[in-house]
Amino acid sequence: YLKNQQASLRVFLENAAVSLDNNKSERALRIIALGRKNFLFAGHDEGAANLAILQSIVGTCLLAGVNPEDYLTDVLIRIQTWPQKDIAKLLPWNWKPAPAD
Repeated sequence: YLKNQQASLRVFLENAAVSLDNNKSERALRIIALGRKNFLFAGHDEGAANLAILQSIVGTCLLAGVNPEDYLTDVLIRIQTWPQKDIAKLLPWNWKPAPAD
């Protein structure tokens, strides 16, 4: 097995950006596994679906380096009058906080 996988196993020696382990991705998946268990107690299917959507939004914000609370607070207010053609600007990876008055 090692002979067949030697090239793949040496990648981290040649590229310092490659991690020795996958702990970061394991931690990210743990959140989903815990959520799955918590969704069992959501009360009904619609509640579980809402929790899953919220978890997806929060996870996307974290991946984009955006504070989920700030994002949701801002976007839930702005989306009411936001033009549909510009909706992509409100996605977490494109989002810019509204300027302070």
